[in-house]
Amino acid sequence: MVAKTKMNNTNHIGLIGLGTMGASLARNLAHRAYKVAVYNRTFEKTEEFLNKYASEGEFQGCETLEDFVKSIQAPRRIILMVQAGAAVDEMLEKLMPLMEKGDSVMDGGNSFYKDTETRQKKFAERGLFFFGVGVSGGEKGALEGPSIMPGGPAEAWKLFQEPLEKIAAHDFEDRPCVAYMGAGGSGHAVKMVHNGIEYGMMQLIGEAYMLGANGEMFAEWSTGKLQGYLIEIAAKIFNKKEILEKILDVAGQKGTGIWTSQEALAHGVPVNTITEAVFARALSAKKNLRKHSEKPKALKSSAPFALPKEILESTLELGFLTCYTQGFDLLNEMNFSQKAKKSEIARVWQGGCIIRSQMLKMIKIAFEKNEEIHLFENEEIQKKIQENLPALRELVKTAVEKGIPVTAFGSVVAYIDTLATENLKGISLIQALRDCFGAHTYQRSDKDGTFHTDWESETPTS
Repeated sequence: MVAKTKMNNTNHIGLIGLGTMGASLARNLAHRAYKVAVYNRTFEKTEEFLNKYASEGEFQGCETLEDFVKSIQAPRRIILMVQAGAAVDEMLEKLMPLMEKGDSVMDGGNSFYKDTETRQKKFAERGLFFFGVGVSGGEKGALEGPSIMPGGPAEAWKLFQEPLEKIAAHDFEDRPCVAYMGAGGSGHAVKMVHNGIEYGMMQLIGEAYMLGANGEMFAEWSTGKLQGYLIEIAAKIFNKKEILEKILDVAGQKGTGIWTSQEALAHGVPVNTITEAVFARALSAKKNLRKHSEKPKALKSSAPFALPKEILESTLELGFLTCYTQGFDLLNEMNFSQKAKKSEIARVWQGGCIIRSQMLKMIKIAFEKNEEIHLFENEEIQKKIQENLPALRELVKTAVEKGIPVTAFGSVVAYIDTLATENLKGISLIQALRDCFGAHTYQRSDKDGTFHTDWESETPTS
């Protein structure tokens, strides 16, 4: 039986949405001695939560939204953990009239950062604060310590800083994995890019599996230079390989990887590997087409195939570094690192989040030396590229010969080779083609100015 709500503003913080992530965050807060008011659209869910977890801390279940708001100390701190999109707006429309000037709502879901900025304006008109916060770590991370990326009004950060620092994971130097990302939708923008990197890394792991990576390899890599969360859980998944082999090969996606690719296109930033990972999931959905599209006999594998462990390890290292590089390059162009430095973002990602890995130690140091650097310009990372590139070329060559799709690994080679080619003759021809059919003009390497040529004239020009 749920106790009646006391209307005396006794709760330190409120949380709406008791799904997997919301319930875990509420418990995390209670474990840190916060009194937490909880509310869910269906009261049965609230009762279920309290029946399971009431003994873990001071919770107060509220049957109505009005009682929920009244039960929280002013200025109110309310965490919203509902599905991104329409559900957020529907809840905010009900919540805003009940709030008072100076109150703040933290959206901890995967909302699109531009939607967050729109909501912030509506809140500001009422003297309220809307805080867009990226939270990464899944169910376990939310309970034991996630990586947290808050963005929005500085006033809201002051309200939420203490509880967020207390519930966050810790980095390699035992500091909370949370930092203020800046104004506007910065927090959700950084989380969006985090998820794009996640897409790329998972696609690389999947392709490595198709090329022979197995549970023993992942277990060994999880304590070496590839050490990181995704490698660790891949090793655990192989302990139930009989289930893995029965999973339908059609990948789901919730949109954050797509948003990353769209933003990259809008800002002219090449995130080849991340986008290929998005496309690979889309291609996986073409199950019937794949089922009926026969490969030429010459490309059919007649026997089990596996690349050497050393080649797979080297190429995964280079692939992961490329995903991080592309993500940070996009963040730089989006100007969402103006408050939180890229070195600080790399630090926040060291614990709790899905893309945490030992590599982020090297990346953080690289940005501490030069915040404006493209990571491939860093000497240590350049050395990694030189060491691992031959293995990557061997992997892609073998995969093509065997007819094994490696869209992500292939994109890594193309990305590296393009950045390492000073004279892209093919682009010169593209510029000439554009000028020929559309008079779009071009620039020259031997003199300043903008030029146009009558390419179809038979009169020679120079």
